[in-house]
Amino acid sequence: MDESSTSAKLEALERLKSYVTNKNIELGVDTDYSCATPLGSTYGAKINDPDTWSGPLADEAASETTTDVEALVSAFAALSDAIDEAIRSEQNRIAWSDVGTSGATVGTAVGPQMGAYWQG
Repeated sequence: MDESSTSAKLEALERLKSYVTNKNIELGVDTDYSCATPLGSTYGAKINDPDTWSGPLADEAASETTTDVEALVSAFAALSDAIDEAIRSEQNRIAWSDVGTSGATVGTAVGPQMGAYWQG
């Protein structure tokens, strides 16, 4: 694969990551799990509320909603993580492909990531 197509793939992955991140923000999804209150609990609490609906059936609906929303959050986080991994993989592949074209030899590790390539 030539360098221009490699750069295009990395750029496409980075655009995809940006798009997914922005959509997660729009949805209120915290894929870093840094939110104090899980999103599922937030939505579940709105179902079983004296101002809207309460009782045993509301308890059950709130629990199901919490579970379903948390499953979506997990799926969105997994997608974000998979894109991050693909970006890292492509960056490493680019760094390793530079070894063959730069005339580098085995020696001291240098580069954007430790061990990315060797320079003699």
